[in-house]
Amino acid sequence: MRQPAGQRLAGQILIYPMLQTYRAEYNSELISAGVPPNAEYLHATAQAYVANAAANNPYHSPMQAADKQGLAKTLLITAGFDLLSTEALRYREQLQADGVAVEHLHFAELGHGFIGMLGLLDAVDTSLTAIAQFVDAPTAGLNAQ
Repeated sequence: MRQPAGQRLAGQILIYPMLQTYRAEYNSELISAGVPPNAEYLHATAQAYVANAAANNPYHSPMQAADKQGLAKTLLITAGFDLLSTEALRYREQLQADGVAVEHLHFAELGHGFIGMLGLLDAVDTSLTAIAQFVDAPTAGLNAQ
């Protein structure tokens, strides 16, 4: 997300994010398999989030920002069994194409919401360690503005 003038984000942490509140690109194979959360739920969530605001506004739908240059470094965590993974992978490509540093952890065998299963999945420990390291990392490697 682009910061207001005079403010600088040190980084952004995106955990299986919803990146478009309209025109979402859900994984059709997962929809067919009935993997939760389903497309109807995600659509309703997006509509509740944006209410009457312009759904294509880049602050609501970061994938719609034409220029992602200068955005903060990003830690992206995705799950293979998640309808939002297709968008997240495309967003990673967009960020990298615009020169944004992206660290990406992908857990192909897990589903949306896995981060809440602390003590049950090694992937949660891996993710939380990566988040802590990302937050502790010096800001020297940030994109210049």
